[in-house]
Amino acid sequence: MARQIVSITAAPGWSAKAPDPEAFGEEQFFTLAAWALVESDDGHREVVGLVQRGPKDDVAPGSFAFADEAIDGFSGYSFQGLRTRTA
Repeated sequence: MARQIVSITAAPGWSAKAPDPEAFGEEQFFTLAAWALVESDDGHREVVGLVQRGPKDDVAPGSFAFADEAIDGFSGYSFQGLRTRTA
């Protein structure tokens, strides 16, 4: 089922997560570039994270993909917080 982006917004501090294949019981995090409101062919809408593709992917590096499709073992999202500097 194809999904079309209806709207996007920033996702500061958010990451997609998946099990780390090299460390049992640990998770790895992938920084979200944005949140996307997407609509499927049947009219169902949902919010999905967008991630930037890496050089190992089979598509052009730097392009964007839906996190739940691009990340093997995708298990959800996590707020990692924002880094701030003291004045």
